[in-house]
Amino acid sequence: MRRIAILAASVFVGPIVAIIIARSLRSEALEQLPDAPLDGLCDAANRAADAGRMRLCTLLDQVGPLESLSYWLIGATALMALLYVAAAFGLARRREWLASAFPVIVRLCLAALVTVLLLQGLLLGAGAYELVIGGHAQRMIISLAALALGLVTAAGLIVVSWRKLLHAEPLRVSGLVVERAELPTLFARIEGIAGRLGAKPPGRLIVGLEPTAFVTTAEIDLAGTGRLPRLETLYLPATGLRALTTDELDAVIAHELGHFRGDDLRYSERFVPAYRGLALALDSVEIDEEGFGWFQLARLPALSLLSGMLYVLHRVVSGIDREREFAADRAAGEIGPGEAVIGALVKLSLLGHQWGEFRDGLGQYVASGRSRQNLVVDYLVRTSQLLRMADPAGVRESLLASSVPHPMDSHPPIAARARALGVDPARVLGTAVVSLASLRSSGTGLGALERRLSSLECSELALPGRSLTLDDAEELPPALSIALQAN
Repeated sequence: MRRIAILAASVFVGPIVAIIIARSLRSEALEQLPDAPLDGLCDAANRAADAGRMRLCTLLDQVGPLESLSYWLIGATALMALLYVAAAFGLARRREWLASAFPVIVRLCLAALVTVLLLQGLLLGAGAYELVIGGHAQRMIISLAALALGLVTAAGLIVVSWRKLLHAEPLRVSGLVVERAELPTLFARIEGIAGRLGAKPPGRLIVGLEPTAFVTTAEIDLAGTGRLPRLETLYLPATGLRALTTDELDAVIAHELGHFRGDDLRYSERFVPAYRGLALALDSVEIDEEGFGWFQLARLPALSLLSGMLYVLHRVVSGIDREREFAADRAAGEIGPGEAVIGALVKLSLLGHQWGEFRDGLGQYVASGRSRQNLVVDYLVRTSQLLRMADPAGVRESLLASSVPHPMDSHPPIAARARALGVDPARVLGTAVVSLASLRSSGTGLGALERRLSSLECSELALPGRSLTLDDAEELPPALSIALQAN
């Protein structure tokens, strides 16, 4: 609570410091002027009496507007924050309103924040000038000038990130566009599920190594291929195609196509860039702890306001995101048993847990000039190692609280999704974990696709111009093996 209070107070650091300076300089000036009626201290005759009186009278003339503008800026900043909160919670009643209006509100708030920071910087700059007139210590003036420059710099950094918001980057995806001739059975399954749900089937299927599943209509930047035009796209993980049962794979596909049926993609397309813009703006003003000082301290107002905006936004959309995922889960429940939905979530959550570390290890391995033949099998072997080493009770607790990773949205924890489907997760967890811990046979008809994906991933991580030697040994190399890393 104390930290929150400090961050909230830092929002007004500029005008508060300016008010303190104005009042201090006014008191000092009045003490130095000879006793006389206040209304006659700086009339034309007294002002012309000597240079010292003229300087003090000039100072008194300037600190009044400085203090008034500071109070005005405090009120305007507080009003901006209140209006943002009111708009956020008001629009949250209908996700259509939120999707349509919030991108505009974010842009307006970022523009207002930039203006506030610039005005605070100008206030502190004016305060530094008044200190010069008042003959104060040079060190104090330099510190105040550094704060002013920091505020202006923070405004500039937000402008740069705002430009990124207005020019949204395509979704970065690593994988392969799969044609019907390559996996006709999978295409038929997807189209059959879409027909049963009354949803539009995707126009493009991408299979990748990253263990997640999603649908999007956004522009895609596909690794090794380049930008793909906007099209309804379904992404499926190669590890999931191998590790999921038939019912679990149907549940994953139905869940994702449920988002097509619910028109969720329009909401995500409009809302996610606004959220991303705030996150980029926050990242741009993050304080570097190693270089903390007056200049860095000046970023606190921007940091506090943007953190507050993101917090409010998260609170507002969490309920909407939760209901969207529950609706998609219900769509999956129309195709198969709820146990299959939760089983698929458990497996995808476990598969996603080690992906970042696995890819980091793969990067080190590829940097040594070697590549692997089938990273899908390698990753399932690594996951099996993890499950054999882990404490079963700890795995259970972690799974119930975990959520499936997603490149655009946040998901509710598995326990909440199981309750919504009326499924006891305890009945599913053990079976799913045991199934995932045992490596499936290679007779899945996916070997060629998996090898192409592995080659693509290794090529993407390889140093430019560096040739790779294929390592086709069954045993995992130390860089990819969690068991050996743990020892």
